[in-house]
Amino acid sequence: MGLDTRAELKRKPAAMLRKRNSAAAKLIEAVQFNAGA
Repeated sequence: MGLDTRAELKRKPAAMLRKRNSAAAKLIEAVQFNAGA
């Protein structure tokens, strides 16, 4: 599974990765906030 993920990351443009990482970071922040509240 790790190899498949690396292959996908190599195929995707850097812009897409940044956008995806940003969305993931926001989602994680929301989950942590909800868990702490």
